[in-house]
Amino acid sequence: MKFNLTAIKFFSLAIISSLFILGQTVGFAYPDGDITFYNASGNNVTAQVSSSSYGKFTLASNQSRSIAYSSLSAACSASPTRCRANFYVNDAPAGYATLNTVTGKVVSVNLSMKVRTARGDQNVLRAVVIK
Repeated sequence: MKFNLTAIKFFSLAIISSLFILGQTVGFAYPDGDITFYNASGNNVTAQVSSSSYGKFTLASNQSRSIAYSSLSAACSASPTRCRANFYVNDAPAGYATLNTVTGKVVSVNLSMKVRTARGDQNVLRAVVIK
């Protein structure tokens, strides 16, 4: 059996390119920019996406904080398409929200507090106002 070396190189290159593109879009991609959280309530609100302090922040009343999608993606690297943030109001559990950090889209929300959201291009979550 005779193999065409050019054809083998072509198919090898095609397979390697496909794996690289798949790795970029599935494994390492996230939206550019930030999500801004603003606490418009009279309470302290804490969001935690991992057990470490790296994935946790607290907002006092009338305080805001922007989180880069790259940081959120790193904190949720174990499950980037189902990044779950647990929320607490004055240290009492207030529910959770799940975000796909690859697409920037909200997957599910189960919160006892009221929130408003703003989305940018391609429906990417850009702002959360906690009421």
